[in-house]
Amino acid sequence: MYAVSTWAEGAGISVGAARKLFSGKYVSNTPNRGCDVTADSRRFLMVRVIDGPPGGSPMMVLVENWFGELTRRVPVH
Repeated sequence: MYAVSTWAEGAGISVGAARKLFSGKYVSNTPNRGCDVTADSRRFLMVRVIDGPPGGSPMMVLVENWFGELTRRVPVH
């Protein structure tokens, strides 16, 4: 994931040099966006690829009561 600075210049837009924010194995080859950004633009939500044991089965983690779990882990101050 990269970031670039942009600014208005005359009737156009100028773009600065790209800088790497982070790297890793993330899913991005889907018809939908592979990531989203929080409202304050400080965090990303992305699907990360985790290598499992050879010959292992794919695994999915289901979190029930997601908002309750989120509140427990990240209390609002």
